[in-house]
Amino acid sequence: MLGESQSGGRSGLVLVRVTVDGPIIEAARTHAQAVLDVDPTLEAHPALRDALDRRLSQREREFLAKN
Repeated sequence: MLGESQSGGRSGLVLVRVTVDGPIIEAARTHAQAVLDVDPTLEAHPALRDALDRRLSQREREFLAKN
């Protein structure tokens, strides 16, 4: 999602373009859903759970839980 870090160094993340990267986005969604189907509370994936907790607001978490 990022091109360069604020300090000017290069980041490994790049801007996602839906029209170009659609298959990658869909594959990521499929993999994420597979993880959540097996482990909905992410107990087996604490680093991922912690990263999501830091990133998402309570409202966003509630929205995602419903969908």
